[in-house]
Amino acid sequence: MRRFLLLWPLARPYRAQIAIGFLAVAATVAAQVFVPQAFRFAINALPGDSPRLDLAAGWALVAVVLTAFRGSFQFTMRRLLVGVSRELERALRDRLYASLLRRSPAWMARHHTGDVMSRLTADVEAVRMSVGPGLMYVANTTVLVPLALWLMSSMSPTLTLLNVIPLVGVAAATRFLAPRLHSASVDTQETQAALSARAQESFAGVRVVKSFAREEGEVETFRKHAERSLDANLRMADTRAFFRPVIGLMRGAGLVLTLIWGGRMMARGELALGDFLAFHMYGLLLMWPMISLGWVISIWQRGRVAMGRLATLLEEAPEIRDPPSPTTLGSVRGEIEIRGLTFTYEGAAQPSLQDVDLRVPAGGTLAVVGATGSGKSTLLAVLPRLLSAPEGTVHLDGVAVEELALDELRGAIGYVPQDTFLFSDSIRENVAFGFADSHDRATDLDDTVRAAAETARILTEIERTPRGLDSLLGERGVNLSGGQRQRTAIARALAIDPPILLLDDCLSAVDARTETEILANLREVLRDRTTIVVTHRVSAAKLADRVAVLAQGRVIETGTHDELIAAGGTYAQLARRQSLEARLEAA
Repeated sequence: MRRFLLLWPLARPYRAQIAIGFLAVAATVAAQVFVPQAFRFAINALPGDSPRLDLAAGWALVAVVLTAFRGSFQFTMRRLLVGVSRELERALRDRLYASLLRRSPAWMARHHTGDVMSRLTADVEAVRMSVGPGLMYVANTTVLVPLALWLMSSMSPTLTLLNVIPLVGVAAATRFLAPRLHSASVDTQETQAALSARAQESFAGVRVVKSFAREEGEVETFRKHAERSLDANLRMADTRAFFRPVIGLMRGAGLVLTLIWGGRMMARGELALGDFLAFHMYGLLLMWPMISLGWVISIWQRGRVAMGRLATLLEEAPEIRDPPSPTTLGSVRGEIEIRGLTFTYEGAAQPSLQDVDLRVPAGGTLAVVGATGSGKSTLLAVLPRLLSAPEGTVHLDGVAVEELALDELRGAIGYVPQDTFLFSDSIRENVAFGFADSHDRATDLDDTVRAAAETARILTEIERTPRGLDSLLGERGVNLSGGQRQRTAIARALAIDPPILLLDDCLSAVDARTETEILANLREVLRDRTTIVVTHRVSAAKLADRVAVLAQGRVIETGTHDELIAAGGTYAQLARRQSLEARLEAA
């Protein structure tokens, strides 16, 4: 229950609606429980030698009016409380989504996308049911049962006691079955999350699945996950199915006792006909809270489990976040300095970077080359704090990056990762992604988008398509070639005109000649900005002011292209090998 308090800040703006909603609950119950009293007085006015027809008619009219009031109050109750629960659902989902976007890529890598999606959808819905309909029915029952029993005891304490006995049975059944419902709820939501995760992975990797002809194997794996989910849901259904008949049996026993004992009291003249009818109506009135009790307990258990899963996300602080008192740079010059950087991934036996010292002056260009796994991508990821480097090892304009606000730091960097990602939107919106409200300002951004696409050498190919920049992309830009996706991602980084540009082997899908042409085309754009280019091609690296060679996480060589060729080390060997490969390919 403590974790449900996390919802209070979200519910605070709706305090008035919630208060009026609960007042409507009380008014609904009051109208509901006094209807039997109206019928009681109406019927008791009829028997005898001189029946009071006018009195009976008056009380009948009161019953009609109370029923009408009950309907209007019930509408208000549902409209407000269920409506507020929908508002809370939206606010909770927004807060959860914002919290997830603040997570580091490393955190995302540790959690299945399907599980995260399950929390955003099924878990949030379960919480809404708990704090909306669930809480409404609990409040209704909390007011209805004591008030009804009080009015019943005013007519016959004995008959009232007979109606309380089933309530004790319901309480015992609830105490026995509630832990089982909770356990079944946990299993249901965990298996559903695993099922969603498996489906998401299969769809995302559909090309791999098809290329290895693994459709049948994936179907079988999914079927096993679905069976586990089915088993968990059936256990949940079995527990609920057992709970409802038990409650119905208890309520039925109460009605039978009322009929038998109440009939004997009427025969002895101890109970009037109107009182007996009112008791019967109260018995029927108490039946629904008992029947709905199983459903309410079930959704409360599901809500508790769901809120627990959500709370672990909401209470967990992001691994990478703004400092308490950020330093402001103002105008970013772009000087980058790395001092003694050692970085180890969580769970890794060896560091990915060891004692790295590098300096890139403002406006300078550094090429980073090295074998696969040498730490090149890790080096670029620590600069915008996508990975958290040790304090005091990475500096921008003389200030440690962990002392800067993330928005300022990342806003100064145009980053093109090795694994380029495009959204299922138009090419124009993908290039203009770095601008806020780009949908509303597409016309104003048109020149910027076209200039960035031209610089990245993708504009001509785009304009050959029927819709040009307005061409819609499939998931992850599937309807573009690998090279076109990479060049579109470069255009996206260039469009925001950042003082720092990081290119992480983002032209690997194009041939060496095209990569050299694109980078040469970028030289004018890169003249006034700090640039780090990760590449495995010497033809591209020689365009940089300086080159750093990485091997097993260490910088083993630095210098200009000509200096490293003259030194005859690893870089020179790489240059000779690639030159030979080029001559063989030409031959």
